Amino acid sequence: MKRVLAGLIVAVLVLSPLPTNAADAPGCEGLEQFRADLFPIGDRWADELQAIGIHGADWDPLTLSSDDWRTYADISLEIHRDFLDVTAPEWAADWLQVRVDGTALQEQIGKAVADGGILLVLGFNDASEAIDQRDEEAKATAIARCADFEQFAYDWDALDGEVDGTPVATPAA
Repeated sequence: MKRVLAGLIVAVLVLSPLPTNAADAPGCEGLEQFRADLFPIGDRWADELQAIGIHGADWDPLTLSSDDWRTYADISLEIHRDFLDVTAPEWAADWLQVRVDGTALQEQIGKAVADGGILLVLGFNDASEAIDQRDEEAKATAIARCADFEQFAYDWDALDGEVDGTPVATPAA
């Protein structure tokens, strides 16, 4: 009886379609839902960082106070927790994990700089570079599986008004 029940459960799972959106291109199943889940978090993140002075290509970390760095750590932790609540499509899971790991690192940096000064950021160079490398690899892997992810990643990067530190034009309304 258990074997039959297990077989039925497996059959239902295998035959049930994965949640997709009609707008998802083949190979990109789950992209639009992922966008809907993730982008409000990114918008809020960009707004909160801008509120403490982290925005624009010419912002200077030296202008942030210890309280600003603590706020940065708190924002990073909040966003980290929000990312944990998002379910990525299987093919984008590594890309989301980089966001999770990156915000955890940013929280650590914020706390360290708040408590010990800006020079402590240098101790995080290797970890930051490793996150950047993983990000590039995860993005390339996701794009290889879903060509539409390239635009998704660009749009994500542009949430703060810049792509790779270069300002992007704001779309006319």
